[in-house]
Amino acid sequence: MMRWQGYLVTNMGYELVQDDFPTRFNRDDVIKSLEGRYGMKVIQVNPSPIGQN
Repeated sequence: MMRWQGYLVTNMGYELVQDDFPTRFNRDDVIKSLEGRYGMKVIQVNPSPIGQN
């Protein structure tokens, strides 16, 4: 598993979210998954820095 982070575009601004995804997921897979889960546009998706849990 690998921890990813991205920003949801909400009516109140941006909200940082983090979640673990299978190692085989790429950036596009993570964006699709987060947008499906939260029903909002997701921007600036990156692996989370090491040690940030």
